Amino acid sequence: MRTATPDDAEAIEGVRIATWKFAYRGVIDDDHLDGLAVTEPNVALRRQALASGRTRAIVAESGGEVVGFSMYGDSRDEFSDAEVYAIYVLPGHLSTGQGRALMTATVADIPRTRRSACGS
Repeated sequence: MRTATPDDAEAIEGVRIATWKFAYRGVIDDDHLDGLAVTEPNVALRRQALASGRTRAIVAESGGEVVGFSMYGDSRDEFSDAEVYAIYVLPGHLSTGQGRALMTATVADIPRTRRSACGS
């Protein structure tokens, strides 16, 4: 587990696409899923979000490859201060503890992130 950098944007987007194709097969139209791909505009949006600091992410690695990620930041509603926007683990790494480790690291980082944002 490590904090993601803007350089991880393409790998994060790759995990998202692969996971969607696995998790939503038979739920969302297969033609739509088959058409999903990592695109430069989506990678650029993730890179920009990570570079700005408005979104934070943690990546899980195995064998030097990103196999999962969590993204989080300020809450988008009035009910809490922070929100986990996404958590994804590649299908081949399900039931390995990666998802639990990502959530544990995310929850641990949120208070630290909130203190930084508040200038404490």
